[in-house]
Amino acid sequence: MDSIRELQRRKRAAARARAGLEAVLAAADLAPEVEEAEEPAPPPPARVYIVFRGARWADPDGRLRESDSIAGVYDSEQAARKAIATLRADPRERELYGDAWYQPYPVQS
Repeated sequence: MDSIRELQRRKRAAARARAGLEAVLAAADLAPEVEEAEEPAPPPPARVYIVFRGARWADPDGRLRESDSIAGVYDSEQAARKAIATLRADPRERELYGDAWYQPYPVQS
């Protein structure tokens, strides 16, 4: 007859082996789901639309009174037009920053 310690040691070893086997089987089941869930990234757009707006300020030296700043980069012309409409809607911002416009640029890889 085996001692109690020997029986407990066998039980622990069997439990470790079972847990290891279950972990391997569970990982094998999850691997295809993870691969299927990852979709390839869509290709970048052929061009982007950069929305600019002018900025004016009172320069005491009179050297620089205007500049352009980028208001945003958009992937469609429609989105750029909406952004411009939003910028033009506020008369206070239009007074501070001037007019807004967009320009298309090709995307380079």
